[in-house]
Amino acid sequence: MNLWNVRLTWCAQCRRIVRWNNGAHLNRHALPPGFSYRLLTALREVYTERGVEIWLGCHNRNLGGVPRDLIKNGQFHRVMGEAQRLALWANG
Repeated sequence: MNLWNVRLTWCAQCRRIVRWNNGAHLNRHALPPGFSYRLLTALREVYTERGVEIWLGCHNRNLGGVPRDLIKNGQFHRVMGEAQRLALWANG
């Protein structure tokens, strides 16, 4: 685990995403390098640590599913797009 990941592992959902980014538990879909850092950084622009955990683990109407499950099923680009959209909105 690198320095960036250590700073982003405050919650169970975040640790899971970081592990997946490092290649653990993904059978078919490898995440792009740095995905966990970019995703969690974008979400922290909008949410508290607890908010990020909730966002990753709850159904999202814009995505049509649970972000954590979508990432696991290889739809990480959709999840990243939504996180970046939220970060843009938060930064005005």
